[in-house]
Amino acid sequence: MGANGALTRRLTRSTAALAVVCLAGGLLGADCSSPTSSLAARTPTIGSASNPTVSQAAGASAQRAVGCKVGFSLDNYEPERYQSWDGPPLEQMLAQEGATYKLSDAKGDAERQASDIDAFVAAGTDVIIVKPVTYTPGGVPAAVTRATDAEIPVISYDNFIESPNVLYLAFDWVDVGRMEARATLAARPTGNYVIIKGDAGSAYPDIQRRGIGEVLQPDLDSGAIKIVGESYTTNWDPFGAEGEMDAILKKNANRIDAVIVEDDGMAGGVIKSLTEAGLAGKVAVSGAGGFGGFPAVFNFNALARGVQTVDVWQDYRQLGGAAAEAAVELCRDRDIAKLSGTTRITTPDGNQLTSILLPSIPITQDNLSVILDTGWIRQDELCQNVDPATTPASCR
Repeated sequence: MGANGALTRRLTRSTAALAVVCLAGGLLGADCSSPTSSLAARTPTIGSASNPTVSQAAGASAQRAVGCKVGFSLDNYEPERYQSWDGPPLEQMLAQEGATYKLSDAKGDAERQASDIDAFVAAGTDVIIVKPVTYTPGGVPAAVTRATDAEIPVISYDNFIESPNVLYLAFDWVDVGRMEARATLAARPTGNYVIIKGDAGSAYPDIQRRGIGEVLQPDLDSGAIKIVGESYTTNWDPFGAEGEMDAILKKNANRIDAVIVEDDGMAGGVIKSLTEAGLAGKVAVSGAGGFGGFPAVFNFNALARGVQTVDVWQDYRQLGGAAAEAAVELCRDRDIAKLSGTTRITTPDGNQLTSILLPSIPITQDNLSVILDTGWIRQDELCQNVDPATTPASCR
């Protein structure tokens, strides 16, 4: 992502998305004074039936990483995400396998992150996981280079590091775009389309857009659909997305049939704009992320209320578990090319990276039970203010 893009995107999905919902005149009827107040009640016990993301085999087998030191340089510690979703399966699996684990928090500061990575190298850390503070087109953070030069495997977690010597671990964002487009086309096979993208300085908007384009192109070629508005959104800002949607509605005299939005927070801004235009529930809207915490409550509730069409959900517990599994393998053999389950991808800068790409799940009214069954959201949160006449099965 661009300068501070990774941090900005997370803030967009929490504080800014909360602000959009609260300023929307109580669309959700939420307690805006405490967006994390229900977090503890919503978080499942790690290893329970409601959270099957930690390998059950790990505890049953012989420990594979006894004495291995794993360090995680986190871009910015955000309790609502890391403490509740990514962190528990990561920490539990490493402990089960006999590894020692240390987390460092860069607090959004690239220089501090470089010092943290250097400290891991100096301490003889065996595997370093890095969630980069910034995406650096055309370059690799010097501290990462120092780590790989010391033959320490580096896992680039949920963001690109443009180095062929690191393992890239993330969700498959091209496929996220495909999933958004497929679900939107299913709901609105003809008409005027809008695409609201993320920050132009980030790597991810164009990656998602590639998947969106793959699916939409045949219908664009046939004339079944037409893109009448498309824009990047500075800092992934929901307020910016709302303003963009307002302008596109005005330009097209409200004749919009579908909006594909690359982020949940921005989808909240789009829904606010459509609500004020009297079009909420009439225009298909997609979002992506399903981030744990308040934004996910809003977007999944929007699905239940029929004002959002699809949300392509990433379960970050799977990301944490996959990072632990990769780290355990690298403790035994430092060659990332020998890791199981990898593929090769081309980065925005044209580098070939060994990668582990995780699948997402498109959530619609028809499969809301998936997020209930996994403990991602409570039923009372999902079903708040749902019209009894159109109640989806998961809210009955």
